[in-house]
Amino acid sequence: MAALLPISDSAIPVLDSIPVDKGLALVTKLSSDEGKFKTPTLRNIAKTAPYMHDGRFQTLRECIQHYNKNFHYTTNLAFELKTVTKNRMNDADIDDLIAFLNTLTDEEFINNPAFNEP
Repeated sequence: MAALLPISDSAIPVLDSIPVDKGLALVTKLSSDEGKFKTPTLRNIAKTAPYMHDGRFQTLRECIQHYNKNFHYTTNLAFELKTVTKNRMNDADIDDLIAFLNTLTDEEFINNPAFNEP
């Protein structure tokens, strides 16, 4: 069971009306775990495209737009998304969120030769 600890309680919701990737449910065999995936760090998020568990989004904007208006209301949708209205963020809000996410980029770490690929 220790292998399951990295999975977030507020895991990524099922992205499609008919889910293809079962996520954590492949391990636990619980339908309540369908669409749950390990939640990655936000550190250097602007440098880690593509986004989502399956790499479907190439930009932060695409990913944010998905959660702003394109997600599907499904049985296992995270509670936080079940209680929000679609299209709640305007372009300025999205720009502000992207600007914030860019502040999480650690240029010193990224450019440190000690962490270069071998």
